[in-house]
Amino acid sequence: MDILHTSLDVLLPLVSIIFFFLFYPFYVLIKLVMFLYKQFLFENVAGKVVLITGASSGIGEHLAYEYAKKGAYLALVARREDRLDIVAETSRQLGSGDVIIIPGDVAEVEDCKEFIDETIRHFGKRHFCNLAWPWVLSPLDPKCRVSNVSTSIDGTCVHRSILIFICRGISWCRSTALDAHRSTVLPLVDPYMDINFWGSTYITYFAIPHLRKSKGKVIVITSGAANIALPVASVYSASKAALLRFFETLRIELNPDIKITIVFPGVVATDMTTPRCIEHYGSDFIFTEPVSRCAKGIFNGICRGETYIEEPSWMKWIYVMKNVCPEIVEY
Repeated sequence: MDILHTSLDVLLPLVSIIFFFLFYPFYVLIKLVMFLYKQFLFENVAGKVVLITGASSGIGEHLAYEYAKKGAYLALVARREDRLDIVAETSRQLGSGDVIIIPGDVAEVEDCKEFIDETIRHFGKRHFCNLAWPWVLSPLDPKCRVSNVSTSIDGTCVHRSILIFICRGISWCRSTALDAHRSTVLPLVDPYMDINFWGSTYITYFAIPHLRKSKGKVIVITSGAANIALPVASVYSASKAALLRFFETLRIELNPDIKITIVFPGVVATDMTTPRCIEHYGSDFIFTEPVSRCAKGIFNGICRGETYIEEPSWMKWIYVMKNVCPEIVEY
């Protein structure tokens, strides 16, 4: 084994350098051609079912509006029922033919199951039939073991895609630095992981059989903090990094039946982030992006079939700089 590792220590750097100089230009050319090709592709989402968590405000709310404009059917999930009613009514006015609201908390396992079950009950006859659990996901948590998750719906079977948007999260503006002199941060760890990470895995767990049947998609809203270290937000960053690695792995496991798109928004002006930025720092962040612009960019990227979406798009070059010269972006 020592000989093997010693050989790899010598050979892999040489192979990597040769690849970079000889083959990487062709790889970049292929990526450019694919990028240009995707500009002419745009998925028709009219009549497709889109379930959005965190739909009462922020990115989730404005994504609902973007899909409503294109005629998608919406299942809107959040804790604030009064806000959901407003978003649902606006979505109907914008062109969605069918909108339901499902109040609940993604941090609760039973609520996550209800989100999926209610969506299937409402839209099932139009979009699904004879659904069953065709694949067993390794238990994500002892609380998330389900004895019977099969569903059967009678009616005409028209297989159309169902999309799951995971937008619910806790803001990074709420300080979560693990400072030895600030022991009060420890009680905040569980809520961040419960909502930002476990809530996303729970709802995906229950959605998988239906997504497999319809060749659907999962769109996960992570954060730029999953790739770039964000000061005074260590727990938030950890929850988003966990989300990124989980869904990257799940994408491989579920391919080609279910497509997974991972979104990296920057600092977005929402009613969750802007007031806290002003409270802590006296003003909003200079690079803050309007939430409507962010949602439109995400929607366009999804319809083009992107695997990763950085919004605003200039952020992807920050990630490139981090990988090539990590010292530049370290604080």
